[in-house]
Amino acid sequence: MKLTAAGSTLLVIDLQRRPMPAISGAETPLANPGRLVEAARLLTTRQGAT
Repeated sequence: MKLTAAGSTLLVIDLQRRPMPAISGAETPLANPGRLVEAARLLTTRQGAT
């Protein structure tokens, strides 16, 4: 089975900022969802967020 952008969905789960100071390297998880959403938009992939 081959994956395609049209047949894929990106789901971004809400990342809470409050606990981030206690997480080592927390900047990376906060930056990546924006990059993933932009890539999904360029590929015309369905997107959802909570």
